[in-house]
Amino acid sequence: MAASNPVFSQCDFHTDWKDEILAVLRQATKPLKKDEVAKKVGKMSGKDVNKYLYKLKDEGKAKQLQKEPPLWASTDASFGEQAGAGRIDGDSPCKSGGSSSNANDVIIEEDTRVASLPYGFLEAAGHLVVGHTLSNGWEKFAGEVGYSLEDIALFRSKGGDNPVKTLITDWQTKREATFGRFIQLMTSMNRADVLGALQKKLEKQICPHVKNLLEQGIKSVEQSTV
Repeated sequence: MAASNPVFSQCDFHTDWKDEILAVLRQATKPLKKDEVAKKVGKMSGKDVNKYLYKLKDEGKAKQLQKEPPLWASTDASFGEQAGAGRIDGDSPCKSGGSSSNANDVIIEEDTRVASLPYGFLEAAGHLVVGHTLSNGWEKFAGEVGYSLEDIALFRSKGGDNPVKTLITDWQTKREATFGRFIQLMTSMNRADVLGALQKKLEKQICPHVKNLLEQGIKSVEQSTV
């Protein structure tokens, strides 16, 4: 049963304190407990911080990544959920799946940010530069995610033999840069080789729902190229 939010009247809140708490969450490099937030703010108890955290959650500025003990992050945090820090029940189709050989590894879900993915993702994405054509290579991918011909030329110049890494490093800062979006694009570009590489490189960290997406993408590409 989901925990109910503490009920407070609007006059109970101080905007400055709420802004300070949000700043702490945005500067954090990992999800925080309420007492950790309170320690960083320096003038509030964990109990006081708790009501502000729920208020920020209601406003869509903070998210609760785990129920027991509660772990908090800003909604725009770029780090992923850890293996032991699952989402609130009902928030994720992968809540009962996924495994990792390392407790610090990210459990990869459809909306996991590209910025938080392990290096295996870049290795798999690197296939975009191998044996590609202009219709389904890294330049095509760059265009699909909104980059201009000038941008592509810059990635080619800066990236040398590995323009994909330069491209991905820039793209991962954008809101749409999620693992699910990348799968979608590779499927539409008929890059079964990239999807297969993702499956192989990230096998131990992909949750069952995302594994199915990859398998469906590969099957779709194979059927369309017969």
